Amino acid sequence: MIPKVRETPTTISARWEWSQQPAMMIFAPFMSRPDDEARQYFDIVWHAPSNIQLSVGAVQDGKSFDEAVSQYDLHTCTPEDEFKTHYFFATRRNHVEDDAEYNALKIKGMHDAFELEDGPLVQAVQREMGDADFFDLNPVLMSNDVAPVKVRRLLKRMIDAESS
Repeated sequence: MIPKVRETPTTISARWEWSQQPAMMIFAPFMSRPDDEARQYFDIVWHAPSNIQLSVGAVQDGKSFDEAVSQYDLHTCTPEDEFKTHYFFATRRNHVEDDAEYNALKIKGMHDAFELEDGPLVQAVQREMGDADFFDLNPVLMSNDVAPVKVRRLLKRMIDAESS
């Protein structure tokens, strides 16, 4: 699936919309019909140099995405040195808002996903790449990579402009 991509001088945005049955597991239990099809979206906005907004949601019954069961995340990175970066995130949602036990479970799930899945993958990629330029490695790119490629190119232009 190719996302809708939007660009400004300092942002790259990508949006995916699709239907699936059932909805993503983070939303299915909160749908009026958990086992049925739902329309869903991801909307990701990268703000130079290292901030990401992620909105994700699901709807049923012909509702608009403004009425979605949704989650909104902010992610930011700041380098410590050439090969080490600190990663921060915050999240909010419009469902099960006042349940401390669910809040703790949700935060633990997000931490675990990063520490056990995303983090090790990022570290392994860094070890393999070393200090090589991404595009010099002749990566295999798929149609859904259009937004991250645009991010890399915009960031490189900004670095080059700052260096000159």
